Amino acid sequence: MGYFTGLTFGGWSVSLALLVNIASRFLSGGPDVVGTFAIIVPSLITLLKAKSDLTEEEQKDNDFSEALKKGFEELLITWKVPKFLHAETKFLSTMALLLGLLGFWYSLPRISAIYNQRGLEHYRAGELSSAEADYQRAIALEPDNAKAHYNLGRLYEDWLQLKKSKQEYQLAVSAKIPRAYNNLARLYILEGDYPKAENLLVEGLKLTTEQSVYPEDKYNLYKNLGWARFKQNRDDEAKIALEKALNIAKDPKVANYLPNRASASCILAQVLERQEKPEALQEWENCRNLIIGNPLISKPNKWLDLANKLGIGNRLIPEEDTWLHLANQRIQKAQQQKQRP
Repeated sequence: MGYFTGLTFGGWSVSLALLVNIASRFLSGGPDVVGTFAIIVPSLITLLKAKSDLTEEEQKDNDFSEALKKGFEELLITWKVPKFLHAETKFLSTMALLLGLLGFWYSLPRISAIYNQRGLEHYRAGELSSAEADYQRAIALEPDNAKAHYNLGRLYEDWLQLKKSKQEYQLAVSAKIPRAYNNLARLYILEGDYPKAENLLVEGLKLTTEQSVYPEDKYNLYKNLGWARFKQNRDDEAKIALEKALNIAKDPKVANYLPNRASASCILAQVLERQEKPEALQEWENCRNLIIGNPLISKPNKWLDLANKLGIGNRLIPEEDTWLHLANQRIQKAQQQKQRP
């Protein structure tokens, strides 16, 4: 075996290894049209190139390989490549193939971002199974795609697959995404693990001073911190955090992006009630009015129209249903007391 023949063999061996790596990532979660095309084209090129480079001994009893070799040699003759340079030319063509596959391999993070964006579009359209497949493929192509992990965690939370959701949020937390800190902390609050939730929320709020975040993200971090403090019977600290959340929500531009705007008022009402403060009733009224009147959830579809008529809270924030019930109880009780002689 000549020097360049050996290098050629090594080159397409590496190409095959890269191809296997790329194919396994695209096929994770099941192939789609784009993924299948992305696999078939480089696969055919690599395999055909490999067969055309086989030695004569390796091509015995293999008419297909012999035909490929002859075809490639005829192409070199057409290009007027001297015969003594054929081995070098095969080596260079193999290196070109290898560089192409390397370029494709290095582009996987960008392709992963495209799949993540497509998953978001499916999610917003209510096509959740398609969204899950896209998120999973985005992660397969780029395991460190923190945004895809976060989005997949949110999808699993919608499906109440909370164990899976926590795993995905945890991976997004490791990439320092404030929303992941908030969402994971909320799940810990629902489980009653308030110290873990508190730690995540404090760390998440620190991140908001180090990177640019949306105001609604800060609202949610403060709101959930206030909720965790309330559950720990640390009412004064809860009140401070909740008032910060409410100050953020006062901005109409921010309120337009807060489907859970009522939550801070509902929790603050409970804090004030436990402190026996008279302003608790006003906060209960704010809680009820914001749940029922939130334009983001009051009239997007017939189901929510019916939910509002039945007095059901925001289905996207299940705890608000309980808080709406409490608010109605407190307000009704106050009205009855006023009517007494």
